[in-house]
Amino acid sequence: MEHFSGLDLSNISVVAPPPGQVSNFVNPPSQSDLVKAFTIVTLPPMVILLVMRFHTRIRISGLGMDDYLCALAAIGIIAYVALCLSAIGLSGGRHLWDLPLARLTSTYVRLCNVLANVYLMTAMLIKIALLLQYRRIFHPSPVANILLWFGIVSTALVYIICMCILLAYCVPRPEDYPLGGWVALSYSNRCRMPSAYVVLLSGILGTVIDVYVLIIPLVFLWSLKTTVRRKAGLSAIFLAGSAACVFSIVGVVYRVKMVNPDATKQDITWNTLPMYAMSIGEVNIGIACSCMPIVFVLFRSLPAWSKSWLSKLRSITGTRHSNPSGADGIELARYEGLDPKELPQVPRGTMTGVRSFMRNFQRTKPANTTNFNTELLTVDSLNCDYHEQLRHDIRVPDSHATESHPPGPR
Repeated sequence: MEHFSGLDLSNISVVAPPPGQVSNFVNPPSQSDLVKAFTIVTLPPMVILLVMRFHTRIRISGLGMDDYLCALAAIGIIAYVALCLSAIGLSGGRHLWDLPLARLTSTYVRLCNVLANVYLMTAMLIKIALLLQYRRIFHPSPVANILLWFGIVSTALVYIICMCILLAYCVPRPEDYPLGGWVALSYSNRCRMPSAYVVLLSGILGTVIDVYVLIIPLVFLWSLKTTVRRKAGLSAIFLAGSAACVFSIVGVVYRVKMVNPDATKQDITWNTLPMYAMSIGEVNIGIACSCMPIVFVLFRSLPAWSKSWLSKLRSITGTRHSNPSGADGIELARYEGLDPKELPQVPRGTMTGVRSFMRNFQRTKPANTTNFNTELLTVDSLNCDYHEQLRHDIRVPDSHATESHPPGPR
């Protein structure tokens, strides 16, 4: 920037426009709305599901390492969105030849560098959180253990190595500061192409890891000895993560455009905007998908929760369903004058998460319950430790299952 001293930098574009184009500093085209749209569509649902996840886990079974990593990933993506909006405010999301040199400040370059590292850290956290969550579910299987630990270690290595390369090439060195620091030509020449290759490599490997994380639970779910309809129902929960894979693949397409030694064709201020948007969508969907197996149990309890509160409301207000046959009076007369301790007691019930879901999903006939101890689904007795229950299903036969629905493999 020292070479332009004495010039009006607000009238000089960062790069010369391509043939047939002219610089537009007044009302240039911009892709800034793309990032805002992806944030509005994916961030609020993610936050809602995350809150429901923590409510369920804290109230019922306690937090695990996957929960903490998921929370850190949520903090990371919120920070990433804030940094994206700050960068857009400086560059306007416009083409590089529509950006005056006066707006290419050290603050903007520093933000771009921080953005890349924040994304790498956040993507690593949510992928490891998902793999740890699957390990809690499929822990009894030695094959699952090996595959999941391989995924955890590989994910950590890929993203840590990428971050180290970025820090090595894209942090100003002492000799850069006399020439402008973050906006020095020596810094730009050293950082631009290595960072482009790292961003592309992390995108490709990240997509491979996303597919790996998506396939692992499906393989083990479909190996369970249960009906196809139940397998399909459980698989639908995990297949929601395919949207993150789509975002990741589309992001790679834009990363390819960044690997170009011609700064005009690289067009960093324009091509990074769709990349930012895809990254936001990918991480938000990943966090939401990590919450769905837990939150699903909470959703299944809503009908019982509604009935429970409706019964309480009726008991308080004295409201009852009318019974034309007068059966209510007959039932009351049967127990009139008896000690309350001698009255039939309503048994306490439980709900066992994914295990109960697999047992009862698409059930066309009620289970054979000859014992009077019928299980009632109540919110107070809700047991959401679905990890332990699914591990039990894999480890030992299910004594409650009917002959038409044998237990999963050992």
